[in-house]
Amino acid sequence: MQLLIKQDDYGYCESCGVNIGIKRLEARPTATHCIDCKTLDEIKEKQHSG
Repeated sequence: MQLLIKQDDYGYCESCGVNIGIKRLEARPTATHCIDCKTLDEIKEKQHSG
């Protein structure tokens, strides 16, 4: 995370590049995906597992 802060990339989704959002970062400072991408990942995971 320190590298992301130094590169000024902290707070942006690794999948789509949008701003993650302050409320999500307050709840989970280590978040690397916006809520939309995280939700899609969770849906895909549920579909694959079962």
